[in-house]
Amino acid sequence: MLVYTGTATVVSYLPKKNKNMVLLSTLHTEAEISDCQDRRPVIILDYNCNKGGVDNLDKVIGTYSCRRMTVHWPLVIFHNIIDVSSYNTFVIWREINPSWMPGKRNKRVFLEQLAKALVTPVIERARVRDQPEHPVPLATSPVAPSKRKRCQMCPRGVHRVRGQQEG
Repeated sequence: MLVYTGTATVVSYLPKKNKNMVLLSTLHTEAEISDCQDRRPVIILDYNCNKGGVDNLDKVIGTYSCRRMTVHWPLVIFHNIIDVSSYNTFVIWREINPSWMPGKRNKRVFLEQLAKALVTPVIERARVRDQPEHPVPLATSPVAPSKRKRCQMCPRGVHRVRGQQEG
């Protein structure tokens, strides 16, 4: 099944029984079928030629990932967006700053520095927001220490000051 809009083409292809592949392409504008024996759509052939890049990206992202086990699919997509974005940021940073850690491609150090740079302003804003406008003066009179009392959990006949509580 092929669906074409003005900007994208969607292909649904059954390579095997009970196995469906759905591909979206903005490159292909027509429903082209290959001349091979299996008569696959050209979109599938182009994907198969270039899928090494996708597999390589998955491998690189898998080393340092923020993914967590979840049953909520929007979180899965959000974690994947963060992983891909952090890798893209790392690649751009290395191109702009080739003198940063020369001879090493240390993504872990970069991600730690990126996380600190992103979190520090938020922590500072929270710190400023949590401070009261007018500081409360400290009490000048000393507070008398409370007198030791009987344990409320122990029976009256037992004269313990501290008892063991269950709970």
